[in-house]
This record gives sequence, C-alpha cells and structure tokens, in this order.
Amino acid sequence: VSLYEALMGFERTLAHLDGHVVRFSVPRGAVTRPGSGLEIAGEGMPQKDDPSSFGKLIVRFEVQFPSSISEESAAEVGPVLRGMGLGPL
Repeated sequence: VSLYEALMGFERTLAHLDGHVVRFSVPRGAVTRPGSGLEIAGEGMPQKDDPSSFGKLIVRFEVQFPSSISEESAAEVGPVLRGMGLGPL
C-alpha cells in the first residue's frame, strides 16, 4: 500500500485462488504498519476436519515509502508529524 493509504486508510479487492473477489478495508484512523497483517475470517484454507469450513486469510502489508522528499514537501509534512507527537526522538 502507499504511505498515504497506510496513514489514511484504504479499500481493496483481491482475486482469491478460486476466482471469487474478496473485499477488505482499513478504516481512516487505523495506521497500517509495514509487515502488519489483516485476518479475514472464512476466506482461508479449508479446515482439515471439515472441508466445508474455511480458516482465516491473512493479508500482509508492505508500505511503499518515497525514496526522497522535496524540501517543500518536508516543510509541509514536518509540522503535521510533530503535531501528532511524531517528531525527532
């Protein structure tokens, strides 16, 4: 997901192995961290003892960070991050 989506929330669809579409979202206000996962009940592999029941599908997220940021953008983003308590340590 993009850095914007990781911070602002997003909706996605993905094609499951059997072709059906799985829709999921991360709401605004919930931050998606790199490597974090989302569990979607009933969309995973069939259960060993009951093939008509399905486990959880786990979607792992990779967050795309920019390779650089312009001075102008840094001047705009810096105060916002500091205002959220995310300034220098």
